[in-house]
Amino acid sequence: MVGGPERCYNDAEEFCQSELPWLMETATRASTKRGLQGYEEDIAQEVFRKVKAIPDASWATKLNKKAYVARVVLNEANDLCNTDHHYEPLTDNILSSTAPEAMNAALLISELYDKLSQAEQTLFEYMFEGFSGAEMAERLGVTAVTARKRVSRLMEKLKVFTQGKEESVQLGARRHAKPIIKCSN
Repeated sequence: MVGGPERCYNDAEEFCQSELPWLMETATRASTKRGLQGYEEDIAQEVFRKVKAIPDASWATKLNKKAYVARVVLNEANDLCNTDHHYEPLTDNILSSTAPEAMNAALLISELYDKLSQAEQTLFEYMFEGFSGAEMAERLGVTAVTARKRVSRLMEKLKVFTQGKEESVQLGARRHAKPIIKCSN
């Protein structure tokens, strides 16, 4: 949630807090105009983060405070537009193996899947289906950055889970091959 009952650190943040409905409306208009529906709260959070750094003496010199904050909103929306939202797929679904290798790999995947939380299982399924980071973010209702962080944490968890399994599961010649799932960042 943007703003909130927390203490304001300076006059600029206090101004933004007092003008929160206007700030959210401005962020919504800026994000919609740029095709970034759903990013208005992210933009507003960044505005609060930036105005927190403005010294009170500097803020006092601003003649049109709304215009200044509106410019910060537009800059944040423009920064989001310039961010590369076209990510490479996070997974490589191509596995060439023999039938016994494929069975062992399927058993390993099943064991790993059972150890995951419901949210991690959903993310794992999206990865397995080859969704991009942006597609996962959209389906999960989070930003692309958040989705990629979740994928990264899941990959670390899977890595920890599989380290003990590599020794017990015999995959023939593929025993020391690439991991079943890989993330290309």
